[in-house]
Amino acid sequence: VEGVSSDELEALRYKGPLLEEQALIRAAEGGLSSPEFSELCIWLGSQIKSLCNLEESITSAGRDDLESFQLEISGFLKEMACPYSALVSGDIKDRLQKKDDCLKLLCK
Repeated sequence: VEGVSSDELEALRYKGPLLEEQALIRAAEGGLSSPEFSELCIWLGSQIKSLCNLEESITSAGRDDLESFQLEISGFLKEMACPYSALVSGDIKDRLQKKDDCLKLLCK
């Protein structure tokens, strides 16, 4: 997916383990079951929430329950008017199961 790179994460002052392009791709392949990818989602969500004054958030509390975590992310994306219907509609268990959808999440 165009627009997702470790250079962009570094520009956002991300200091986590996914600054290497291949690590980012591997984490996206693991999706929300990847602790590194989940932490990146939580970190990005906190950055966006503070900049955009959003009500919804993505918290680490939901990570242990994948479905709850997916619901948090979907609510957050809906508030942001996410254009990717695969990320915000349909069966919650089917969301963020593909690498491309995980990369789209990072693009949004």
